[in-house]
Amino acid sequence: MELDKICTSLELSKRLCELGIKQVSLFSWSNIDTPYPRLIPSNYELERSGDYLVSAYTCAELGVLFPTGFSYVKVMDKSSCLYSYEVAGTRFYNQDDNEANLRARALIRMIEENIITAEEVNGRMG
Repeated sequence: MELDKICTSLELSKRLCELGIKQVSLFSWSNIDTPYPRLIPSNYELERSGDYLVSAYTCAELGVLFPTGFSYVKVMDKSSCLYSYEVAGTRFYNQDDNEANLRARALIRMIEENIITAEEVNGRMG
């Protein structure tokens, strides 16, 4: 499977970074050896070189970051996934062909609406 189908988009990865989420992931967006960002495996040397942009989280990595009691409904067809979830009593829907992006959007919304803090999210990271 292609990395862009299992990792968060550059835009959502940058937003999670801006919100203060730790930059710890199996993959990163990088601009090493290319004029445009691409997904590569994360490593310490890359981060030190300055060619590292932001972490690109997988669906599994994001799944453990949600608050206790968070629930969602996932409906998939051949090319898309629909998430329905509730935040502070309001139901939201997101659709994408990448489940990591759906989870990132839900997490971003919860942080922006003060339902969870970046510190709480970071505390759930291993």
